[in-house]
Amino acid sequence: MADIIGRVEGAEEVRKALKSAGAQLPFTLSLALNRTANDVQAAIRQTLPSKFHLRRPDFITRTIYRKPGIWPTGDNSSKTELTAAVRVHEQRNFLAKFEEGGEKKGEGGNLVLPTPRINEPNLIIRRSDPLHISKLPGSLTKSGKLRTKSKVGVFIVQKPGGAKTIMQRISNTAIRVLYTFRRAVRIPKKLGFHETGLKAVDATWSRNLGEALDRALRTAR
Repeated sequence: MADIIGRVEGAEEVRKALKSAGAQLPFTLSLALNRTANDVQAAIRQTLPSKFHLRRPDFITRTIYRKPGIWPTGDNSSKTELTAAVRVHEQRNFLAKFEEGGEKKGEGGNLVLPTPRINEPNLIIRRSDPLHISKLPGSLTKSGKLRTKSKVGVFIVQKPGGAKTIMQRISNTAIRVLYTFRRAVRIPKKLGFHETGLKAVDATWSRNLGEALDRALRTAR
């Protein structure tokens, strides 16, 4: 006859371990929370290059941030404050608007939009570039209107319907579009901060909790 028999041996040791686990529960949960928050931060950062054209990847990924310190002044959990957080850095929160999406409108006028240069990355107008909208020499009149022409060959083309485009003459036979005017632009919903974060929690919480419990039992006095 084949029998299956289960037996617990070392019951006293098991009781001691469970007692130690109870005493170490705040430490266990705090450690698991912090590790999971770190995993969430890493997961969100890893998605950014596939969702945005990043000219300065390190600068952008660092906007997914965990503030040093213990909650609520920081984003880290402790044995007495079982809360951990991941956020978009409040001083670099230009990514936050891509979480919900929506529409951006000009304040009292039109938005001036740089023309996309996907196939010509060297033509990206940076803030330090003389062709940046804020640095076009002689481009603004005292009333704040854009002049028709400037010293760098920049001029405005206005269509019959009122739409404007800022262009630059780069040779006797060639011009290029620098900026277009729009009353509003759509902000796509593509950050996926919460969606990616929740997936990371589901994928890592059980492992982090188990590892934290194992460490707590090994280090229990």
